Amino acid sequence: MKKTNLLPILILILAIALTACSENKTGIEGEWLVSDGSYIIFTTETFHWARDEYELNEDYYAGPYEYYRGEDAITYLTENGFLEFTIRRYLESDERYSTEEFVCLVLQFETFVHGTIEEPHEPYSYTHYGFIWEEDTQLWLDNIDAEIMYTFFKQEKGVE
Repeated sequence: MKKTNLLPILILILAIALTACSENKTGIEGEWLVSDGSYIIFTTETFHWARDEYELNEDYYAGPYEYYRGEDAITYLTENGFLEFTIRRYLESDERYSTEEFVCLVLQFETFVHGTIEEPHEPYSYTHYGFIWEEDTQLWLDNIDAEIMYTFFKQEKGVE
């Protein structure tokens, strides 16, 4: 009986899985100016949302996030209480909307800094859905939990 070395196969499976995970956040990483004057930075794993783009180390929230695009966004929302029929009907309601540009963003607020002092609080999350447009430089999101709409504009600055 011939022995098979499974290590190369396992490495290939792991590489494919990691590639799929990193591609999931394509388009969101970087710095964004928000329509309410705030500023948010997405790294590979976390976000940092400051009240003011010029005072990034004061008055901010931070934590991990989940980002889904296209069919993955629809799947996430349907697995969390939304009816797929309602989502598809929404996507078909305007010719500007497409499944490929449909996104879902879940921000998990774990850190809150008031002024420059970290305030203790219980972690919580907000779910947003909407669209990423203009070659991934404009993000339109509706905060499901707080019923607030935002527009994010990607900035050309580098993530520090």
